[in-house]
Amino acid sequence: MSRSVHWFVGLCSLLFLLFDGAWAQGIPEAARRHVIRGQAAVEMARTPEGFRAAAEEFAQAVRLAPDWAEAHYNLAVVQAKAGDAAAAIESYRRYLTLAPQAPDARKVRDEIARLEYLVEHKQRLNSLAGTWYIAVNDGSWSGVREAVYQITVRDGEINAVAEGRDASWSFRATPEGDGIRGRFTKGTEFRGKLVNPNAIELTVFYDDERGERQEILWRRPGTTGITLDPSRRIKHIEPDSPAQRAGLQPGDRVGSVFSSITLPTERGRNERWLADWLRFGPVDEKILLVVESATDGTRREVRIERQPLSEAQVRESARGISATGAGCFIATAAYGSALAPQVQVLRELRDRQLLTNAAGRALVAFYYRHSPPLAAYIAERPWARALVRWSLAPVIFGVRHPLATLLFVLGAGGCWLLLARNRRAG
Repeated sequence: MSRSVHWFVGLCSLLFLLFDGAWAQGIPEAARRHVIRGQAAVEMARTPEGFRAAAEEFAQAVRLAPDWAEAHYNLAVVQAKAGDAAAAIESYRRYLTLAPQAPDARKVRDEIARLEYLVEHKQRLNSLAGTWYIAVNDGSWSGVREAVYQITVRDGEINAVAEGRDASWSFRATPEGDGIRGRFTKGTEFRGKLVNPNAIELTVFYDDERGERQEILWRRPGTTGITLDPSRRIKHIEPDSPAQRAGLQPGDRVGSVFSSITLPTERGRNERWLADWLRFGPVDEKILLVVESATDGTRREVRIERQPLSEAQVRESARGISATGAGCFIATAAYGSALAPQVQVLRELRDRQLLTNAAGRALVAFYYRHSPPLAAYIAERPWARALVRWSLAPVIFGVRHPLATLLFVLGAGGCWLLLARNRRAG
């Protein structure tokens, strides 16, 4: 038996001696019997379940003798040991109400403050439960979603199951201060914090020794209820959706879009991206649309805030998760994940350069048709992954540091011309 349990049993025995006269003055015998049974349960307790059994005995005593201050105190102690901090707080407060001048009143108030922190911490963890999207960008929502996650919290452990394309990024995590710490299924470590009830910020450590890490923002998903066609006209509006309540109609055309969350530049957008982003995105995102009416052609501003997705909509968004985030199959195979920083650089090159012109879109379409088998071959062979990473390194460097790359190319070209001239002169 632990020292704390011995201490508790001794305290209970002392209280029995001190207040034996009180029992004789109106405390029901049945209440006294439940206290003794609770004491026996504490002596036997080895797990939270054991302390919960003891708490039930003390709770019976409190129900039979609601004004018995010491019974409330004993109940609070056992509830705290059972892990029910919220119930323990209420029992301690009842004890102080019945015995405001108790010698241990200050100690009890300090214990209440400690338990309140535990309750707040547990509430923060429990608020993580639910459905989340992962936004891969510089902390902004770019419409690129690698997976839909279902997060559950139980006994202080956080479990996330990825339902989208990159299911290997499921994870388990545990609390760490005001944040969480864990490891993805692929083995990559991360730390995270709850920015607000609708956003989680993760720092993913790809190679801590080399300083390779990435900041990733997760957001709860929501929908406007709008389905667009390629010409930006509203094809369908879901019933009882933010779009319907805003007065939008099928046939209205969406012009400019503005968001409370940073959007990609105009060059990084395309009609496919816009349709996906407008339909699904962060639940707390505030959107301003410039809409042209289908009836009379007038333009007006419409403000919309997304509403949480239904379970059916979550499944739909998971099935279509690759609408704007798909691709980069070979790079994903080479670097081990679609979330690797190098893959993100190549994805941005695709979105901001290739998809903005006809030739680039044709090249991307050809790549999508023929790269999956090659990517599967590369993923199973370490030497092939290393070769692809080595081959892609200059491209990634050029995208990340275009000015330095341009200066290097000009310098190399100048040196080559100088050598060629010297050879001819010689």
